[in-house]
Amino acid sequence: MQEETRYIFSKGELSQKDFSIKFQNERGNNYIPIRDVKELYCFQDTTFSTKFLGML
Repeated sequence: MQEETRYIFSKGELSQKDFSIKFQNERGNNYIPIRDVKELYCFQDTTFSTKFLGML
């Protein structure tokens, strides 16, 4: 799969889970494979875990 730009438009928390980015909010968890992400844009209040930031 080709790398894509991803957009997050809702409040939530980003963390790392294995080889995926985990986005958790009031609607549940979404997992995005790291190898599929070229860019990540957040347009709301987003909390980043230390483990997630270390992955960058």
